[in-house]
Amino acid sequence: MNKQVKEILEQYALENAECTVLRHLGNLVVRVEADARRYALRVCEPQVSAAQLQTELDGLQALKRDTDLYVPTPVTSVQGDLVTASIIFSTSR
Repeated sequence: MNKQVKEILEQYALENAECTVLRHLGNLVVRVEADARRYALRVCEPQVSAAQLQTELDGLQALKRDTDLYVPTPVTSVQGDLVTASIIFSTSR
C-alpha cells in the first residue's frame, strides 16, 4: 500500500484494510476491504478542486435520492468530511 493511500485510510479508521489497485490512469482507484465491507477509494489528480468533487458528490446523492439507480454512497471520514486532502512531498528534483 502506498504512503498516500495509507495516510488517507487512517482518516477513515481503516488502517488495517486490504487494498487492491483497480485503476491508475489519471485518478488512482483502490478497492478497500475492511470489517467485512468493501469500499472504493479514489485519489484524484492534484488539479481536481474540492468544489469539483463536491459537485460530483451532490450529483451522486441526488441520483440516489431521486431515482432507483444503484449508486455509490459517499462515506465520511472520522472528522465528518466527504473530501479528504492528502499532500505528499517529494524531495527529488
